[in-house]
Amino acid sequence: EDCNDLDRDNFPGNTEVCDGADNDCDGSLGPDEIDDDGDGVTECDGDCDDNDDLTYPGAIEQCDGLDNDCDLSVPAEEVTDVDGDGVVECADCDDDDAGLAEDECVLAMASARIVGQSAGVSFGYSIASIEDSDGDGYDDLLVGAPTAGDGSTGVAYLFAQPVTGLLDVDDAVASWTGEAAGDAAGVSVSSAGDVDDDGTVDLLIGATNHGNGVAYLINGPPNGHVSLSTADARVIGQTNDASVGASVAGAGDVDGDGYDDVIIGAHHTRQGGVDVGAAYVLRGPLSGDINLDNDAGQDDLSADDAVFWGTSFEDRAGTCVAGGLDFNGDGYDDAVIGAMDDDVDSKTNNGAAYVVYGPMSGEHSLHQVYSDGIGVRYWGEASSDHAAQHVGVAGDVDGDNYDDLLVGAQQRNGLAGSVYLVLGSSTPTESSLGAADIRLDGGAGGWAGTSSDGGDGSGYLVVGSPRVNGVNDGAVYLVSWADILPAGTYSLPLTAAHTIVGTNNTTSLGLVVAHLGDADGDGIPDYAMSGYQEDSDTGAVYQVVGADLP
Repeated sequence: EDCNDLDRDNFPGNTEVCDGADNDCDGSLGPDEIDDDGDGVTECDGDCDDNDDLTYPGAIEQCDGLDNDCDLSVPAEEVTDVDGDGVVECADCDDDDAGLAEDECVLAMASARIVGQSAGVSFGYSIASIEDSDGDGYDDLLVGAPTAGDGSTGVAYLFAQPVTGLLDVDDAVASWTGEAAGDAAGVSVSSAGDVDDDGTVDLLIGATNHGNGVAYLINGPPNGHVSLSTADARVIGQTNDASVGASVAGAGDVDGDGYDDVIIGAHHTRQGGVDVGAAYVLRGPLSGDINLDNDAGQDDLSADDAVFWGTSFEDRAGTCVAGGLDFNGDGYDDAVIGAMDDDVDSKTNNGAAYVVYGPMSGEHSLHQVYSDGIGVRYWGEASSDHAAQHVGVAGDVDGDNYDDLLVGAQQRNGLAGSVYLVLGSSTPTESSLGAADIRLDGGAGGWAGTSSDGGDGSGYLVVGSPRVNGVNDGAVYLVSWADILPAGTYSLPLTAAHTIVGTNNTTSLGLVVAHLGDADGDGIPDYAMSGYQEDSDTGAVYQVVGADLP
């Protein structure tokens, strides 16, 4: 019996062809017409390995020694080991040096290594560049260790640049210890800009476990080794387990009044009893205790402050925040809010990054940001991408006078992960991150998605991948902007100009990375990265000087 009498190519006994139809009417497709690995290409359409979803015609080569793009060849850098150290060129940070194997690259390329005090302190869980806090002409480094201190109070340490060689926490010029045991002070750290307009930079330190979470403001210049109880301002969570301070960032000057402002994430804040998360933009100057919303909606916020709520249960709004960019070129600084479990475009937990245009005030749901035209959003391509777990400000990398946006999706394509660059414009349009100008994909078993500020396009984009080839060595990739602009999709590590690899399976190098500005005064950007799980969670921070990179 003819199973499709409207198609002359389908009838009993016919030969199967590669058209996705049951040509011989036996109730099944030919085995080579089934996409076994789910990559969208069947074997009869040219998939040379239908058991590997990273292998198909046109795929990006992955530095795995396989013919990923099915062109019947493997790139030379995936099979060539110039120095004979057992590591091929695309995975070796210096394939001309036989004494420099893959697991030693991080030590060889770093100009400084700062280590935690003891096992379990998680030194380097957060890191941030601080704009010349002491007026000596060098940008400085702030490092969080949320389980350091007596009873795991948490500590944030400030190191005056330039730093070189092997250092430890005793070399910090200032530090701030959590107020009570278990506070997790230092879970997030950031420059606040100049919130009090006194000509010196101020600092932000998050402690998610002090009550319902607190974000501390330290007015510069920093001095001494003190408790966070001495902070100039405390932004205090009021709803149960709000996790205020999970993310903190300087917001720039969102209203143009001459005082820098701050943005604080609290990804478990409740609204109406529902855990949706929130981000708060508070106008400078700030002082004393500032209580955020309680269950009755009461707070100490001024009419000029702004609150952005998640829309649905466990959106995790405020997972990550960033600020100080002018994305639409209107002369006001904008804020970026990540909601890593937001459900957008009929997907689940794909996540979204919201850019809110300055000036801003009042209370809004994040979905009002785009519906009311006060900002724009960019969402993950697929369910469970968890896009915007990390967001960053790229600066104006293409020189068009609009600042650009970085969004990380660490769990895209399994755990491979991706980092996206969205270029700013006068009329930004919301879209899936699939329409981003640039996408950098992690390799097989990798986990890309931690991004750092990229500067002005003259240096490198820093991308962290704390899982490499399925293990926790971790790696950091320095990608030259010149190699990826103006647009395209690229693969790591093949696209990286420099690859820095962790030392062992417990380092997780690259979970946190930072673009340091100029840490040594030579006019060339420098970079920092942490492996906070190194040496039984003692943790370490590595600094790479830009001048040392060929």
